[in-house]
Amino acid sequence: MLYTFKGSPYDGAYPYGDALIFDSAGNLYGTTYAGGSDRLGVAYELTPSSNGWTETIIDNFSYPTNGPYSGVIMDSAGNLFGTTGDGTVVFELSPTPSGWVETALHTFKRPDGYLAYGGLVMDTAGNLYGATAVGGTYGSGVIYELSPSSGGWNYQILYNFTTGEGPYASLTLDAAGNLYGMTHGGGVNSAGSVFEFSPSNGSWTFTELHDFSFESEYFPQGGVTLDSNGNLFGMTSAGGAYGHGVVWEITP
Repeated sequence: MLYTFKGSPYDGAYPYGDALIFDSAGNLYGTTYAGGSDRLGVAYELTPSSNGWTETIIDNFSYPTNGPYSGVIMDSAGNLFGTTGDGTVVFELSPTPSGWVETALHTFKRPDGYLAYGGLVMDTAGNLYGATAVGGTYGSGVIYELSPSSGGWNYQILYNFTTGEGPYASLTLDAAGNLYGMTHGGGVNSAGSVFEFSPSNGSWTFTELHDFSFESEYFPQGGVTLDSNGNLFGMTSAGGAYGHGVVWEITP
């Protein structure tokens, strides 16, 4: 046991986020959905030493940046990026000599996406990609890009999901720049789907790779894992032989 959360007002509570990340010094970073001074979640660092691990709260979230459901990613300069599900904000945490500084890069409104349960991925050019569960043109979520521009960030909707609910988890980015993910609902059977989103000549192509069915497996909530051979792996939250979900593989 590396660390046990105590809750408000001491530290974080309910770490719903996905995998922790390491920096080059071996420190761990993550988020919690609740806890902290405002009871709206924290970003924290766990530092190893000869006596174990020490937690440091690097940010107490407050409205509108409250309630992260996902973890954070780190760029080459040591800045952290993430999203909040309830407040629905894309944020950056930057280390400074006097501590960490939080900056809201984009605040969602329903026309451009809402409920960013999933986190972010970053390409080699420093662009951020993510998805929302609802909102957008059809109310079913969006895939979006945030690009650094003139000291700020430019937000762009790349795709509007048309039915059901969009992704509940972070997207997966491969070496060629393709994005992979799952919708919680939607697809041909309204039970969720696995998709690929591919860039080509300045535009993007959306391809459904598999549609889940209420007769087999349905309602995926997690993300997609990609191996070196291009095989995709993931889970559903329900269905299967015993009704409690499955682990699946899709081969190219």
